[in-house]
Amino acid sequence: MGDCVSLPNYSDFIRTNLQSFFQLLVLPFISITQQDIDEYEDEPETYIKNDLEESESDTRRKHCMKLLQQMSRKFSSEMQ
Repeated sequence: MGDCVSLPNYSDFIRTNLQSFFQLLVLPFISITQQDIDEYEDEPETYIKNDLEESESDTRRKHCMKLLQQMSRKFSSEMQ
């Protein structure tokens, strides 16, 4: 997903819609949910272990973080 930021056909579209991308696509998937908080409060060690293990798998959160990193690099002046 993050690779599309570098493609010329998508780059201009993403640049003109950065705020929408962030608000509608990135932020909802990287935000901590109430479920995350509850799981952490119930079993902090298990939550952290699972979170670290998931960081190696393909999750929506991981892909959105990659997209955000690519957007930050490509559009650094627009994202300030």
